Amino acid sequence: MRTDKIIGLVGTGIFLCLSLQGVSSLGSKILQEVLLFTHLNAILIYAISIYATLILELLLFVYVIKRIKMVDFNQAPLIRRVFLSSLIAYGLTQVLGFAQPLITDLYQNAEYLQLKGTYYDDLYQDHLLQNFAVNTPAWLLKYIIIIILILKELKSRKNEGH
Repeated sequence: MRTDKIIGLVGTGIFLCLSLQGVSSLGSKILQEVLLFTHLNAILIYAISIYATLILELLLFVYVIKRIKMVDFNQAPLIRRVFLSSLIAYGLTQVLGFAQPLITDLYQNAEYLQLKGTYYDDLYQDHLLQNFAVNTPAWLLKYIIIIILILKELKSRKNEGH
C-alpha cells in the first residue's frame, strides 16, 4: 500500500475517532442536562447519561464501519473525500460542543442552578461509585466491543478473500 493511502487512512481513523468522542461527550452533557429536571439520584443520572452515550457511540461506530466498507480505497480521490468528511465531522462536533454552554445559558434559572449544584455535590460524595461502578465498566465495555467489532470485520473480510 502506498504511503499516501496509509496516511489518508490513519488520518481518517483519527478524525473519525475524535468525531465519535465529540458526539459522545455532547450527547452525555445534553442528556445530563435533561435528566437534572427528573430529580433522580445524581449517580443514576450520571450512569444513564454515560451508558446511553456509550450505546449512541457504538451505534455510530457500526454505522461508520458499514459506510467505510463501501469505499474503494484504491481510488485516491475517495480516500481524500472520506478524510475531508471525517475532518468536517470533527470540526462540526467541536463547534456544537462550543455552542452547547451558550445554549445552556438560555434556560438557566434558580431551579436549574440549584439542581446542578445538588447534582455535583451528590456526585462528589459518590465519587468512588462513580469511578468504579460507572466510568470504568463503561470505558472497558466500549473498547472491548469496538475491538470485537473490528476483529469480526477483519475476519469477514478475510473470509471474503480481500
